[in-house]
Amino acid sequence: MCCSKRICKILDVASEVARTNGLDCITLEGDQEKSLVDVQNQIEQLKASSIAMKKAEMGTDLIDHLTPEENKLLSDLNPEIKDIKEKFVACKTDLIEKMANANVSNYVNNDITLAVLSKLPLKSLFRFSCVHKSWSLLFENSLFMSMFRRNFLSNNCSYYNDTSLILHHITPLYYNEKFEFELCSLVGQRFENKNPLNWPIPITEYPIDFNLYGFSNVKGVLCFEDKVGFDGIRSLEEVGKIVFWNPTTGEFKITPPSPFVSEPPGCYPQLRLHGFGYDQSTGDYKVIRHISFSLLSETDEVGKDPCHPPLWETYSLKNNSWRKVDQDMPTQYHGSVGVQVYMDGACHWWGEGETPNEVHLVSFFLSNDVYEKTSIPTNMDGGTDTRVMFRHLDVLNGSIAWISNYAQANTFHISILGEIGVKESWTKLFIVEPSSFVEHPIGMGKNGSIFFRKKDDELVWFSLTTHEIEELGVKGGRSCKTIVYKESFLQIEM
Repeated sequence: MCCSKRICKILDVASEVARTNGLDCITLEGDQEKSLVDVQNQIEQLKASSIAMKKAEMGTDLIDHLTPEENKLLSDLNPEIKDIKEKFVACKTDLIEKMANANVSNYVNNDITLAVLSKLPLKSLFRFSCVHKSWSLLFENSLFMSMFRRNFLSNNCSYYNDTSLILHHITPLYYNEKFEFELCSLVGQRFENKNPLNWPIPITEYPIDFNLYGFSNVKGVLCFEDKVGFDGIRSLEEVGKIVFWNPTTGEFKITPPSPFVSEPPGCYPQLRLHGFGYDQSTGDYKVIRHISFSLLSETDEVGKDPCHPPLWETYSLKNNSWRKVDQDMPTQYHGSVGVQVYMDGACHWWGEGETPNEVHLVSFFLSNDVYEKTSIPTNMDGGTDTRVMFRHLDVLNGSIAWISNYAQANTFHISILGEIGVKESWTKLFIVEPSSFVEHPIGMGKNGSIFFRKKDDELVWFSLTTHEIEELGVKGGRSCKTIVYKESFLQIEM
């Protein structure tokens, strides 16, 4: 059957005419007939080609390789990116009309790129550094660093959602007739209100004998460690007591004695807690501890020679038991303040190296008992002589943070870690001088606040956002610390 025909010169017009008039075929100039199906195929090919070009422009190969977390972050940023693009188009049009300078749009576009990148986490920024040469130099760009610091501090990190601040401090003996131990929560925008907390019963009699550890993401539980060790008076079964305590409910649990403490007869055990945290894979509270041994002489004095190889052990609250861990890990520096943190399912501590200037971040993963070392650059603190350096490990806005300063200096260098195991991902964000009287940091608070102990033992807090410094009206010795705490009414299950 002969089909109805019309003659058109342009393919797009012919297609529209055919659809409008219900024609089976069309004739283009030159008497070349094409079926409507052929025309539609050509149109689809043109569309596919256009889409491919757009994908190439947008870098979809990179998008396809994003992690789920990075895809979510990109999705969260899309409304803001759209708004920025609209403002950019309006700005670009206005500038072109006024200045007729094509180069101006390039500068505006670069600013938008920096604004978007400054909202990404460090790990993603390091991954993207290979995309463009200028991106590999972002941390040398003062404009970018200013935007990144501002976004980092203003980020509403879930680490601080529904949290309060707990202060554990000891008033030094020379201020009173006896040591005073206080545990209180700090309330108020400027931490002006202090509400005392009652010690758990096992700690009440001798609070000086215990170190306290706690982190906001450990499901509302704090950990006390008996730091006295074996003194020749107490039995080995009494050594190394650990108490789990929920301040919200008042509930506490005491760990049983470790079967490995008394394993080598006639030896003096030294126990050091290296980490306390929550294993999310099993819903279990755990600790990681190191035990070393020395000989007891005939006069019951501690000898220097080891009588048994050191070992590592973990305790599981769910199983209520200790077990050995077959690992040879660097031990942490001595101290109870600023030497260990818990973050993302791992216990992290400041580990000793083979030389005085060698320092590591040691990360022990509670789910599988493996660890990883992250070296710390020797020049990260503005110098190389670590023998006169003070260090503090903490969590700042959901990132592992390293604060360092030199003896008799009031300048503090603050760096954060982008990725565990990657030495180059340490990034120095802040260099601050809170006061010439400030001596050591004692912990972090919310919204970029850092707590310090002054040379006169007065405790103060310093804001990284406003650079304001204010006294708390409390004095504290070297063992005082602040803890970010999140309430929980869950039972401590065994």
